[in-house]
Amino acid sequence: MNSEQATLPKLNEERSNLQTGALLILAAVAVSFAVAYARSILIPFTLAVFLNYLVAPIVDFSMVRLRFSKFMAVTVALLIVGLALVVMSFLVLLVIQSISDPQMLRQLEFDLQRKLDAIVIQGYAMADSWLGVEFDRPDSELIISAIKNNLISQMPAYAQMLGALLMSLVSSTALTTIFVGFMLAGRDPYKVSKGMYAEIDQKIRRYITTKFMISAVTGLLVWATLAMMGMRLASLFGLMAFMLNFIPSVGSIIATLLPIPLAIVDFDSVVMIVLVIAIPGAIQMTLGNVIEPMIMGEGLQLHPVTILLSLTFWGMLWGPAGMVLAVPITATMRIVLLRFETTRAIGNLMAGIFPEHM
Repeated sequence: MNSEQATLPKLNEERSNLQTGALLILAAVAVSFAVAYARSILIPFTLAVFLNYLVAPIVDFSMVRLRFSKFMAVTVALLIVGLALVVMSFLVLLVIQSISDPQMLRQLEFDLQRKLDAIVIQGYAMADSWLGVEFDRPDSELIISAIKNNLISQMPAYAQMLGALLMSLVSSTALTTIFVGFMLAGRDPYKVSKGMYAEIDQKIRRYITTKFMISAVTGLLVWATLAMMGMRLASLFGLMAFMLNFIPSVGSIIATLLPIPLAIVDFDSVVMIVLVIAIPGAIQMTLGNVIEPMIMGEGLQLHPVTILLSLTFWGMLWGPAGMVLAVPITATMRIVLLRFETTRAIGNLMAGIFPEHM
């Protein structure tokens, strides 16, 4: 009887933990559906929350140091945000203009045909020597023509997709700017944050600021390196390196591999093709794995597996924007989970701390 009485509290505790876990899973599923359904509003709002971490110090400095009124300080901050967006839009337009240059496209077509001729001739020569049979060689002009016709037939669909993307970007940017303006207007620069909010504010602000600076330097170095090597569309690959660097782990790999097809067309030397991959890869590895941790210090304390899972989950819900926002959202969730006894074990698991080590 005594043993049964001793085990009863333990069973009740386990039953309570199972019920809590089941409720958390159900709540997570329900919230996921809601977040995916309201993505058109929640994505700009979440972007505004994290942009607020970048812009808020400008408002604080303007009000505390320069003695500006709140209206003037918020106006200055929004003008700086607008100027940054204009500069980014101008760079994107320059990249689009360079891609759509007719002379460049004709030269690219000529180089592609020349490279294709060389590959076809070499491939059939090897087949002839190995098999001892002479094959009919396809006309590379017909292959290029087929590729062009296929692209032309797909142009309306591409144009429609691009138009929808641009409209989405414009509406999201406008909505994000409005959200940022209201957040800054309600900010009190003299208020001292404490507790959980202070920890979120400190860690997320450091992460976003560091990530932005590292991404900008990465994009500039990749662009300068590829331009000095004489590669076409170096500005495009620099811009892609800047944007993809906000996606941890996966983004830098994609940005490194993107120039390979064009490098094969541009260069006949295998050494140059390897350098196109190796030098930007070394830049991203050095900045991402050496410089960034030194600047960020303690960091967000997320296990690499947690980061990959968060990228998959938020990418599934919100697409590319979700992958960009995945790490700060997950880090914020971990800080909140650590504040409650019931969910503290989950927060520790997100950092790779298993129960036996707690």
